[in-house]
Amino acid sequence: MINFNLPISIFREGKHFIAYTPALDLSTSGKNYEQVKKRFNEVVEIFFEELMKKGTKNEVLESLGWQKVKKQSNSFKKQ
Repeated sequence: MINFNLPISIFREGKHFIAYTPALDLSTSGKNYEQVKKRFNEVVEIFFEELMKKGTKNEVLESLGWQKVKKQSNSFKKQ
């Protein structure tokens, strides 16, 4: 299990809400604020599940500008 805090922007665009994090370059939309929060959590969970399944976590996070934290070998932080 990976725990982290992501900067998230949630805004309204027309009749929909958009959630976006530049830290992972991920976004999703929903009909209301609660739905977009739920969908965003699901998208992030799927994103990391796929990275783990494919064994590309380090490569992808580093390509997004994250760096490994020396103190904890399996930890990353966004620069």
